[in-house]
Amino acid sequence: MPSRKAQRRNPRPVQQERTTVTAKELLEMGMAPYPNRGLEQPDREGVYAHSFKCRNCALEFVLFSWQANRHTADTVTCPECGTVGRYLHFRTTLTENPKFQINSPAEIYANWTYGGERAQVMDDSDP
Repeated sequence: MPSRKAQRRNPRPVQQERTTVTAKELLEMGMAPYPNRGLEQPDREGVYAHSFKCRNCALEFVLFSWQANRHTADTVTCPECGTVGRYLHFRTTLTENPKFQINSPAEIYANWTYGGERAQVMDDSDP
């Protein structure tokens, strides 16, 4: 049986689930700001997946972006053969919410795994 003192203690307040993350928390998760990354949080329109198929070498690749029209067939270079401008281009809208939501299935990290059992960190990675 709990003591009288334990019975009189106020219970801890229930914390509400957070839906955003601070810049400091991003740094703590290893997501340091990059000097040439282009977009910052205020520039975000949502989360978009731009899928490309190169018409030269047939490579298929995906670019994730916070802006719907940031990447086009004319502005992308094929990472395999270097071709510019010859692509099939598809765009999927994951969310049009301009705010980052840490528990949302629409965020990039929830749609693409950077680790896991099949992923291997390559020797040329910047630690």
